[in-house]
Amino acid sequence: MRKHVLLGVIFLILFLSISGSSASRERVIVLHIEGEINLGLSKYVDRCLKDMNGVKAVIVEIDSFGGALDAATRIRDRIIHLDIPTIAWIKGRAWSAGALIALSCKKIVFSSGASMGAAEPIPTTEKTVSAVRGEFESTCEANGRDPKIGASMVDKEIEIEGVVKKGELLTLSSENAKKLGFSDYESNSLDDILSHFNLNEFEISDLSPLPSEKLAGFLTSSIVREILLIIGFLGLLIEATTPGFGIPGTMGLVALSLFFGGHMIAGIGNWLYTVMFVAGIVLLLIEIFVIPGFGIAGISGIALIFISIFLTLGGGVSAIYAMGVVVLVLLVSFLVLLFFFPKLPIWKKLGLARREMKKEGYVAVTEKKHLEGKEGKAITMLRPSGVVEIDGKRYDALTEGEFIERGQKIVVTRVEGGKIFVKKLK
Repeated sequence: MRKHVLLGVIFLILFLSISGSSASRERVIVLHIEGEINLGLSKYVDRCLKDMNGVKAVIVEIDSFGGALDAATRIRDRIIHLDIPTIAWIKGRAWSAGALIALSCKKIVFSSGASMGAAEPIPTTEKTVSAVRGEFESTCEANGRDPKIGASMVDKEIEIEGVVKKGELLTLSSENAKKLGFSDYESNSLDDILSHFNLNEFEISDLSPLPSEKLAGFLTSSIVREILLIIGFLGLLIEATTPGFGIPGTMGLVALSLFFGGHMIAGIGNWLYTVMFVAGIVLLLIEIFVIPGFGIAGISGIALIFISIFLTLGGGVSAIYAMGVVVLVLLVSFLVLLFFFPKLPIWKKLGLARREMKKEGYVAVTEKKHLEGKEGKAITMLRPSGVVEIDGKRYDALTEGEFIERGQKIVVTRVEGGKIFVKKLK
């Protein structure tokens, strides 16, 4: 009898402990969408919503002017498919991409002075506006809200009598949102929101982004990633046109490493894209320094470089827009370096201010007229410049425009000052 009682007590204790531990796991997750919306934030949301065991509701605090649409749609898709209460708490602004995230929640709470809307995409092409408008409309429909109101936040061509005029974008204040059914409550306190939605009995899991997610967010923000690409390409371009390997090349490699690394941390890039980019650079270098002319290797290299960057940026219109900005800045930078840099004071200190004419007694180089007619061989490929060997000595040489393969025999046709002109020996 005593054994049965003892076993009963043990089972009762185990049952109560299990029940207690289960109850302690019932919680409300609080997320923070602040500042620019980027891929780092989407990775943060994915991590926080990965383990939903015991989660009774999700509250999303939002204060953002917007950001990357691809990141916002990832967050939107993650939230809208949750089968538990989701509450967007707009503490300041939920503009642009922030508005899409707010609309993905089943309930919306406004703090006093908060606003939501102003979601016109950039670039404002018909295709982009149509796609984003459709995203807002479907999100509103999924949560029982008027899709036309959501669409008017994106498309200024939509007019709603008494709400927004044609040619204007809709931005809702707390009061207007309440009238239109886009605000379910107004509060400035998390405790008040929990009490209003009967969630104050649960444990609160207030989750913040990890340092790696913050770093990924910084590196993948629209301005930083474009700056990294510009520095990367400018550094490699300067390095390719100057002898040796120095600071520009190092800066370029570091910038490109941060670009691809940041996107890999954010979960959108991968090693394949990086390998494609490196392969593209290698093919381009082979085309420039090894293979004469411009053919399959060069075209393939350029294609791989652009495709790898396009995929790393997430694809779509936003990636094309970002790449367009980078190309434009690179062209402007190249023109500035070409036309204005020689006029800067620092360049004048490095270069000669006047020409040193032969008639004034200056001798530019050692005369090499004795090399005319001599034969030798190409040490490097000449396209049209390169290095040749004559009588056991190496010289920089030029062709008249033809390409000469490495190892071929050459003959010196003429010498002009320090320039040695050669041609292929028949």
